[in-house]
Amino acid sequence: MTVHRSPIPPTANPLLELGLQYALRRRAEVAGNLGELKAIALRLGLLQGSLRPRFSAPQLVVFAADHGLAAEGVVDAPRTAGTIEQLLGGRLPLSAFA
Repeated sequence: MTVHRSPIPPTANPLLELGLQYALRRRAEVAGNLGELKAIALRLGLLQGSLRPRFSAPQLVVFAADHGLAAEGVVDAPRTAGTIEQLLGGRLPLSAFA
């Protein structure tokens, strides 16, 4: 009989989990909560058994468009452009996680 094992190692490590939660609380957040990214970062740290989890070849795809909303005054175009500049410069949580 063949025993199938999960390719994902057990992640129960209360001490590591506390360390990861502490590290996540220390991160500066822009515009509030990071939502599900914190849970993903915590899970990744537990899976890798590390306080500094890493991806070997991270990729990030971001689509940005105003669809005419800036011209209609619905959104603030300079603010949107500034946000994109911050993203490309690695100064937003999204780019930090990537």
